[in-house]
Amino acid sequence: MNKKGIIFTLLLIILLGSFLLLNVEKTNAAEVGKKAPNFTLKNMNGNKVTLRDLEGEKVFINFWASWCPPCQTEMPDIQKLYKNYGNDIKIIAINLEEKKEKVKKYLENENLTFPVLLDKNKKVASKYLVRAIPTSYFINENGIITAKHLGILNYEEMKKNLKIN
Repeated sequence: MNKKGIIFTLLLIILLGSFLLLNVEKTNAAEVGKKAPNFTLKNMNGNKVTLRDLEGEKVFINFWASWCPPCQTEMPDIQKLYKNYGNDIKIIAINLEEKKEKVKKYLENENLTFPVLLDKNKKVASKYLVRAIPTSYFINENGIITAKHLGILNYEEMKKNLKIN
C-alpha cells in the first residue's frame, strides 16, 4: 500500500471511531423521553443517594455551583419548592466540583435546606451532558425524563415542569 492509501485508511479509521464514540455517548445520554441515567452520589452527610431508589416519585434534578450567579438566583425558588412540595416530590441539587465545606457554608448562609449531592469530578454531569449551569431535569414516576431546562427557572416554571397544580 502506498502512502496515500495508508493516510486514507488512517483517516477513515479515525472518522469511524469518532462517529462510534459520539453515538455511544448519545445512546447513554440523558434525553427527554428516555429513562434517566442512573447514578449514585453522596449527600452532605456522606450518605449515598441512588436515583433508581427514587422511582415512583417525581424528581427535580438541578446542576449548580455556589459561584454561579444564575444558580444563586434560582436557589430561593428551589427552597420554596422544597418547603411547599418536599413531601410530594424529590429535589436533588447536584453541586459540581466544589469542596463539601464550601457548599455547606453556602447552604447555611443562604438558609437552604433541600438535599444536595456532591459531584466532585462531574461524572454525573457528564452523563447528563451538562454544558452550562444551571441545568435542570424533570423526571416522572417511571424514571423517564419529561423536561430539560438550561438556565434559570422560577418557582412557577419548576411547578409546571413537575406537573404540580
